Amino acid sequence: MRGMDHDETAQIQADGIRINYNFIRPHMGLDGKTPAQVAGLDLQLEGIRWKALIARAIKNRSESKVF
Repeated sequence: MRGMDHDETAQIQADGIRINYNFIRPHMGLDGKTPAQVAGLDLQLEGIRWKALIARAIKNRSESKVF
């Protein structure tokens, strides 16, 4: 487990947990669907969903940078 030496590190970890809970993790109360699926968000995450979500975020981040 990574230590939380700085507020930024703690925020990154908290964001990761929130994203996992809201977009990746299926919920029993939602009949095995994620909250994103129930909300009608089709993220089109194939294979390992967490890895696909990170890859998409990195791609979007690099495309949105202004040089």
